[in-house]
Amino acid sequence: MPKVSIIMPSLNVAQYIRECMDSVVNQTLQDIEILCVDAGSTDGTLEILQEYASKDSRIRIIRSKRRSYGFQVNLGIDSAKGEYLGVVETDDYIDPAMFQKLYDTAIENKADFVKSSYYLFADIPQVGRLKLEQNISGLPYMGRDRKCISSEDYINQTTALDPYIWNGIYKRDFVQTNSIRLNETPGAAYQDAGFRFQMAFLAQRGIIIPEAFYHYRRDNAGSSMYSPKGLQYDLQECQYIYNWMAGRFSGDEARMRAISCHIASIFLETVQESALFANPDRQTLVEKFYKLLRICYDSGYLVQEDFPKENWLELKMFLDNPVQFDSYIKLKAETEFKLYYDFLSLMRSKKEIIIYGCGTVGTRVCFLLHRNDISNIVYFCDSDSNKWGSKCMGKKILSPQEAILSYPNAFFLVANRGSYMEIMRVLINLNVPRDNMGIYRLSSDPLVCTSRFI
Repeated sequence: MPKVSIIMPSLNVAQYIRECMDSVVNQTLQDIEILCVDAGSTDGTLEILQEYASKDSRIRIIRSKRRSYGFQVNLGIDSAKGEYLGVVETDDYIDPAMFQKLYDTAIENKADFVKSSYYLFADIPQVGRLKLEQNISGLPYMGRDRKCISSEDYINQTTALDPYIWNGIYKRDFVQTNSIRLNETPGAAYQDAGFRFQMAFLAQRGIIIPEAFYHYRRDNAGSSMYSPKGLQYDLQECQYIYNWMAGRFSGDEARMRAISCHIASIFLETVQESALFANPDRQTLVEKFYKLLRICYDSGYLVQEDFPKENWLELKMFLDNPVQFDSYIKLKAETEFKLYYDFLSLMRSKKEIIIYGCGTVGTRVCFLLHRNDISNIVYFCDSDSNKWGSKCMGKKILSPQEAILSYPNAFFLVANRGSYMEIMRVLINLNVPRDNMGIYRLSSDPLVCTSRFI
């Protein structure tokens, strides 16, 4: 029995498939099987997979009769022989030690699943490959290098539900015994949500580790992440999740309350995003979401104490007055988008930008600028002398004095939330004009900072 079965769904990813396959076949854990599930690629992807399969007996090619990510992964689950299951999307790639580390951790802890942090990356013209790390665990802390969780942590909402399937492994016997499946709707959008919720609400022992191994691509224009049909896809998954939960745990108020909270949160996010796209089906989809959330609310599963104040007020507005809510959410979406558009337009107008602060916020702001084709970043600057002379995101880190001497007319973008007042005083004392400095006040969430706005 292989230790891990790696399921790799593909459809027309010839541009990326070789890097992905190389990263999988070169895993330090050699006792694996690689299940390439292709859904009828016409761009040479299948031929490349056949080439790899001819050289490596661990690779099996499975033909999918449907162009459905969920159907493809389910085919892989049905065909798998490994002790654990993993998924690698074929426009991404993974570090060599990924499955060795996840498998060793799973065996050591007798885990139903093990999940890790991950990277988001993009290939930027004239800049190269940039990446950000997303830590899902908050580890290491208190001397711990892992976090043990169970379904109770998700039910009580003491642990956030990780939004992806591909940064972990799952015990095959557990998945099959509990009939855990992906939703098999057409396309490749969001269909892992059902799987993730089923695992989270059933698992007796899960492990989260802080290391990052998986590299998630953010510059594939054909990705489902950039589809204007996000509202439709989210509705399909929410209906699938609710029906599964209601069918299996209809009398379990805690579980129903937790899943209803998740569905409401998904709706509030996706309906705002949908307001920025022209979609003739939007109103019908919103009405279907209303019916689902109305059931949750009337059943007593949507409770104020489970939500941040703003989210609860928005949810109540939607349930009490959908027309008023629609006007509100469209205005909110347009306003927030304009904040990013105006900020990026301003940065593009600057001849030279120096980012002051090379910590988490600084690196993410740099990615955001590059992701939106703003290439006038000349240096990083930091108050920590230990960092001077080193590099951050490929840019040299200077002292404030050296940065000003090198580029006296540069615009200083302060990217340090905790010390911005002190930094502004430093720049003022060095005679930097106020018009040549600004503070980054928008989100530093990695998904936001790896997105395109202009």
